[in-house]
Order: sequence, then C-alpha cells, then structure tokens
Amino acid sequence: MSGSRIDCPVGGDLVARAAQRAVWASKALEHAAADLREADSGDEALEGLAELVSDQAGAVSRMAGDIASREQVEDVEAARVR
Repeated sequence: MSGSRIDCPVGGDLVARAAQRAVWASKALEHAAADLREADSGDEALEGLAELVSDQAGAVSRMAGDIASREQVEDVEAARVR
C-alpha cells in the first residue's frame, strides 16, 4: 500500500521500550533462579547455577535502571531544546 505509514518508535520511545524489556528480562532471570533453587535436590551444580542466574538478574535489573535514567536525561534535553 503506497502512502501507508508504519509507526516506528523513535528516540525516547526506543529507550523506554529497551528499559521495559530489560525489566522483563530481569524478572525472567529471577524466576529461572527460583525454579533452579526449587529443583535443587542437593545438587551443587544447580545451586551454583541458581546463584549465577540470580546474580545476572541483579545485573540486568541495574541495567534497566541505567536505561530508564537515560530516558529521563533525553526527556530533559528535549525539553531544553523547545
């Protein structure tokens, strides 16, 4: 269809979407760690893996915060331009 417009997120919208996806990834990792802990029947390998996954969930959560703070910086900069 010529003349059709496809709405694509730009700028701050992409940053917001990235932050939301990072939050979801962090929560998924937290749930995976919990599942591994529940599956752990004295298996040290699973226990170690659960700890690793939990640590990664924390790292991704911090990244989500960093991304979200970047979005706020862009919003402030955009307001200054106006």
